[in-house]
Amino acid sequence: MPISVNGILIDNLSLQQKLIVQFIVDNGQITSCQAETVVNVKQRRARAILKELVNQGILEQQGAYKSTVYKLNCTKKDISQKQ
Repeated sequence: MPISVNGILIDNLSLQQKLIVQFIVDNGQITSCQAETVVNVKQRRARAILKELVNQGILEQQGAYKSTVYKLNCTKKDISQKQ
């Protein structure tokens, strides 16, 4: 059964977006610096990918500036039930 977050199928995401979502499922949250490492891109591109995921309703942004973290816009339990 396909995995979805807020009705958006994870299968429809790009590879980079999937890697970020998987990192958050495993670790609870991600920073733009961590996303940069996970998907092997510069920080500007990592922020753009994170912003795309926020705009799609998959992630929620918490904090500002250097303390910004991104979390799934639903609980880990919700995702695992949809598998």
